[in-house]
Amino acid sequence: MANVLERARTRARAAVKQTQLSFTAPTGETASVMGSASLRHLSDFEGISASTQEAHCSFAEKDLQEEGYPVRSGGEPNLHKHSVEFVDAQGTTRIFTIIDVHPDDTLGIIRCILGAGVVSGG
Repeated sequence: MANVLERARTRARAAVKQTQLSFTAPTGETASVMGSASLRHLSDFEGISASTQEAHCSFAEKDLQEEGYPVRSGGEPNLHKHSVEFVDAQGTTRIFTIIDVHPDDTLGIIRCILGAGVVSGG
C-alpha cells in the first residue's frame, strides 16, 4: 500500500509543476518553487450583476520546505498573509496575498486561496 501511495504523491507533485511561484513571508523569507496558479474572472451571480475574480495556487509542500521556507507552525500550515507571485498566461506578473490554506496531507499538496492581487511592473 505504501508503494501505491508514494506513486500517487509523486504523480500529484508532478501534476502541479506548471509555473514558477515565488513566495514571500511576512517576516521576509523568500522561496521559489514550481506549482500551478489560476486566475479567473467571474460575473453575473444568479441574475445579479457583479464582477470579481477568483485566484488560487497549488504546490507540493515538500518542495517549499526543501527551500527552507516556513510552511508550518505548530504542525499546521501557516501561510496566511504570505504573498505569492506568478506570471499569468498573458505574461503579466501578479502578486497576491494568501487568505486561506487547504492542505492535502495524504498527497502533500497545498492549495492556497488568494486575495486581491496587484500587477507588478506595469
